[in-house]
Amino acid sequence: QGLSRMDSKMIRSENFEKYYKTPQRYHFFFTISYWVATMFLVGSYLFTIAAGVSWFDTQKKVGSSVNAWGNSIGGTLFTVACYIAYVQMINLPDKTDTICWVWPSWPSVFERVHWDSFVGTMSYFLGASLFNVGPYVSICSHPSEGWKMAGKITGFMGGVLFWVGGTCEVLHNRLFRQGGATITEPVWWTAMCNCIGGFLFFLGTYADLFIQEKETREAILDSTFFVGSILFVLGSLGMMLMWRSDDFGLGLLSQLNTALVRRDVAVDLAPRHSHEGFLVKVQRKAAEVRESLKASAVSFRSSFIGLDSVAAQERGFSMRGVFFLNTYCWLLAVASMNMALSVYWDEDAMHHVIDVATHFVVLCVVWVVLVIHSSVTRVPDMQPFRCVMFATRGLMMLAAVVQSMSFFMELPDKQNHHRRR
Repeated sequence: QGLSRMDSKMIRSENFEKYYKTPQRYHFFFTISYWVATMFLVGSYLFTIAAGVSWFDTQKKVGSSVNAWGNSIGGTLFTVACYIAYVQMINLPDKTDTICWVWPSWPSVFERVHWDSFVGTMSYFLGASLFNVGPYVSICSHPSEGWKMAGKITGFMGGVLFWVGGTCEVLHNRLFRQGGATITEPVWWTAMCNCIGGFLFFLGTYADLFIQEKETREAILDSTFFVGSILFVLGSLGMMLMWRSDDFGLGLLSQLNTALVRRDVAVDLAPRHSHEGFLVKVQRKAAEVRESLKASAVSFRSSFIGLDSVAAQERGFSMRGVFFLNTYCWLLAVASMNMALSVYWDEDAMHHVIDVATHFVVLCVVWVVLVIHSSVTRVPDMQPFRCVMFATRGLMMLAAVVQSMSFFMELPDKQNHHRRR
């Protein structure tokens, strides 16, 4: 039993040296997984807003513009997130250790990536790209019947691929199988939420394409999209928690998750057999290398704001930090909807420009904050940076409340597009 435990630690240590050769490599996977989780979360919130407004609007007074813009912006962000995940997949370290952005050497990729990782990543990317066609068509004023049907067909294909991607996450993490992820791990919840959410999107797009009766079709479409979007939100939050725990592989690259052993993992200093002494020494050396690389990466991320590297690496990214990142993503989603829907109000051109510009400034500020958090994950100890961080959190919370109230109080009416005063 002792030898088996030490062997498993040895495998993780070897993977660590394979995937995190330098602090730059660690920072690459740290940053890229952050943006995958963030983009998915914002896109999921936009899907939820669009489907929720459509489902709860029983009298159908709200125009299709909310649904069209929410799905189009959310689908675009989903596509960006899937592309970033694709970049992460094709850049698992090889002999060259170079960064590829578009087209890798596929034989080399297949040597380093499991089949379910490849199928799942590509399914999400292609599914998000195809799903966007329908919302883009809906934005147009008077789309032809041919384009509407094309949007339904590509939406159905996207729903199928979402389901395939979620299923690959379940298979990749060996859920419900011996030795696989358990219910106590964030990856279990991430994979399950994404799989069920993808299945519900498949049901919704199937109803939209094949069911002729309008009320039944709309009821199934709205309900499945709303519940599926909520599950995507929960799955994205699971990704955020995995990123917080240094599980940079998220749901489809488990080799990155097992490569980095948490600092609180104990090393057995009393081996039961004589030949385990060598394993303990190697394990200690691997732990020292791992801690050195992580300390260097933390120091790299925080040096420009004066954080003490030793103190910084002793504090993990808190759940409070995850909460505020979640708030920023919600603010980004609702501000995007406010900017898009402001063009529907019956007002002069100058007021249109002012409305769009105001929301655009809010969006730029939130993006800047998210970019900062991709490197600075902890509240600094040094003033005035500590004060700036707390002030930013307070202002972002206030902005989220104001933007949310603005959206729900000024939803565009299908028959009367005046601004409510």
